[in-house]
Amino acid sequence: MPLLTKQADKVEVLGDVPLFSELSKKELTALARISDEVPVREGAELVCEGKWGHQLAIILEGNAVVRRNGRKVAESGPGAVVGEIGLVTDRPANATVVVTEPSVVLVLEPRAFRTVMADMPSVATKILATVADRLAATDAKAT
Repeated sequence: MPLLTKQADKVEVLGDVPLFSELSKKELTALARISDEVPVREGAELVCEGKWGHQLAIILEGNAVVRRNGRKVAESGPGAVVGEIGLVTDRPANATVVVTEPSVVLVLEPRAFRTVMADMPSVATKILATVADRLAATDAKAT
């Protein structure tokens, strides 16, 4: 049985993702339509360090461990977002994320995501602004 039984449930989950925080309800609904709720087995890799990202996943149920250079750097649970770097920048992942128990994730695939951005340029503009703000905040902390 799906955890997110209504389209509005997906919109709410996506709206809680920092990357999508500036999107309107209409824009979030477009993303919700292309997202899929997927069961994931224990031990499955959601993201693999150094490899090109292939999806954004939001953990709805379950847990995962995040590793960089083989070292555990974090644990992720419900609400955690992984793979956003690859989805937005088309760059290799900077960490490996492995599911530590049977889980359920909400997935956005790159091809469908890019189609939404092409059809709704405002989505791309708002996401770019959010990424720029996050980068500026990171730079400010480093100085």
